[in-house]
Amino acid sequence: MDEIVQFQENVWTGLSNVAAEMFHCSRHHAALQHGTVIAYIDLISATA
Repeated sequence: MDEIVQFQENVWTGLSNVAAEMFHCSRHHAALQHGTVIAYIDLISATA
């Protein structure tokens, strides 16, 4: 059970880092931002 919790924490950290990086790099591209947010929400829903 502990391994699963650790894995989930790692996934969350990874997703947060990726989303922040993508958001930062594409902040002047509104459409890209929107797509990133949607994809991020989809990933969260899939792992929740």
